[in-house]
Formats: sequence, C-alpha cells, structure tokens
Amino acid sequence: MKRPESSMEIRKPRELSPEIYPAFKPNEQSNRLFEARKLTKLKRIFEVLDGDGDGLISGDRMEIDKLPDMAYEILKPVLLDITEEEKEVDFEGFIKECGKLMKKLTITEKADIFGSNKKAS
Repeated sequence: MKRPESSMEIRKPRELSPEIYPAFKPNEQSNRLFEARKLTKLKRIFEVLDGDGDGLISGDRMEIDKLPDMAYEILKPVLLDITEEEKEVDFEGFIKECGKLMKKLTITEKADIFGSNKKAS
C-alpha cells in the first residue's frame, strides 16, 4: 500500500519547558528516574570510550570511533576538552565533565542521548 502524499509541513517540535508549557513541570520522581537513566547511559558511554577497560579515559586512549554518532555529536565538547587539556579521567571525573555540559543542553538533546533504551555501544 502506497502512502498518500501530503502537503503538510513537518516542523521540529518545540521544547517542553515550563515557560512555554506551564503544566509541564517534572516532579521529583521523574527527576530521579531521569538521573538514574542518565547515569546508566553515561556509564555505557564511558565503557565504550574506555576500550582497554582500565577505568580511565584520555585523549590518546578513547575509542571515539565506537560511539554512536548522536552521542559523539552531543558529547563532543567534553571529549575535545579531555583531549585538548590532556586530561585523564575516571568515571566520576567523566560524570563531572558531562555535568557541566548537561546544564547547557536542550531537553531535545538530552532526550536524544538519554531518552531511549538503546545501548550506547
């Protein structure tokens, strides 16, 4: 069966922010669930980056090519910082570095990287 052609314009969804949608205010439980999912996803990403499994990543020992494109694009500022500053970070340090970035991400970007149950590897 062929899909009918449509003249409807497809628009990017707007951000769900309390300013635009006052009814959308995450409660404490949804915040905890998001934080748990975020940690799980970041742990998977860290494990992918830590190709040798020693618990540390650095610019010259990151398996960046094994990251999904979306994760790479969103986390690129963190990965570049680790590389350019010649840092060697463990998982806790990676979480701290990512925490700075998370404050700058839109809801859509957060959903892109943390919203699905797909593995990061």
